[in-house]
Amino acid sequence: MKIIRTLAILGVIGLGALWFAHGQHTATLTEKLVKTKVVDDMGDEEIVEKWVPTLEIGLDYIAPTAGLLICVIGLTTWRLRRETQI
Repeated sequence: MKIIRTLAILGVIGLGALWFAHGQHTATLTEKLVKTKVVDDMGDEEIVEKWVPTLEIGLDYIAPTAGLLICVIGLTTWRLRRETQI
């Protein structure tokens, strides 16, 4: 039980770090708008906007998974405390 609880705690910490590393979005981004400056043959600058596929995980995936792991942490903690009281 202690191993399961420890792995769940590490999982919650890892999910938080993953969400932080991906930019703290509330929804998962699958495309990102990229603006680039392009100089044509005449020397004029244009800004070209292009949608690029990307994957930045948001809270819509992280929150339910972390919630499930927090429930596992709570249940294993409860069982461990109950076993030591007997």
